[in-house]
Amino acid sequence: MLQQFRRSLENGVFCMILASFFFAIMGASVKISLREVPVYEAVFFRSIISAVLVATFIGFRKKSFVGNKPLLLMGRGFAGFIALNLNFYAISKISLGDATLLNQTSPLFVALFSVWFLNEKFSAKALILSLISFVGIALIMKPTFSHFHFAALAGLLGGIVAALAYVAISQLHESDSFLTMAFYFTAISSILSTPLMIHHAVIPTSFALLCLILAGISGTFGQLFLTYAYKNEEASWVAPFSYIAVIFSFTLGILIFNEIPDFYSLLGSATVIVACILLLRLKKKPLPSEVPLEIFE
Repeated sequence: MLQQFRRSLENGVFCMILASFFFAIMGASVKISLREVPVYEAVFFRSIISAVLVATFIGFRKKSFVGNKPLLLMGRGFAGFIALNLNFYAISKISLGDATLLNQTSPLFVALFSVWFLNEKFSAKALILSLISFVGIALIMKPTFSHFHFAALAGLLGGIVAALAYVAISQLHESDSFLTMAFYFTAISSILSTPLMIHHAVIPTSFALLCLILAGISGTFGQLFLTYAYKNEEASWVAPFSYIAVIFSFTLGILIFNEIPDFYSLLGSATVIVACILLLRLKKKPLPSEVPLEIFE
């Protein structure tokens, strides 16, 4: 059975489905724990557990902790920290499925930022698909003249900041190991969240603590399976399957939190997913977000 599982890991789609499942478990675990602890505390536990696990992998594989571009690595880590906080805040306030989908808009913004920072061309088709994506985002956020859901905006900002982190990754993947990038992100997030966590510290119950630990472990395994997915398949083929995480999240939201999505959320989610998948397909080379790393956010 173990050999059969190892052979399955050579299938990028299988690995991406596993990664999506673990990321959905991470989101659900975080949402449960945030009923008792503040966002900063959840960020700390999520980060410190992953930092320890990634450091162990670095030591085992004898990779560099420092890296070749420390300033850019720190910038990527800081952006990831901000994105993680925004994502967790959104998870605590809106449905798990909506928060996951808004965070998964990062490929859209990577395409936009690539024009500004990487001097890439932006075709008319890409512009149309981007506009369609924004329509889907509007359906999910459901803004009105009298009310705008700040948590939904935070979730969207999380996807935007994560996209900035991915643009940095595109400049790092040839010079530094993905483990080094992951270590900077988790270490910086652990350090920056520590004083905030201490100031707002809440002693979690045993169940909440278990959820926090599960979030850290599942997030790390999600990252590893994501890496295997991109390692064993063409990124342009396997990347769209990352949106299965949205389906898993909506399912967990219904089963655990009784979060029944309304018509506008479902229509908006379908619109964003289809538009982003088509946008990914337009790229002849992998988007920066398709480098074997993401989204620990």
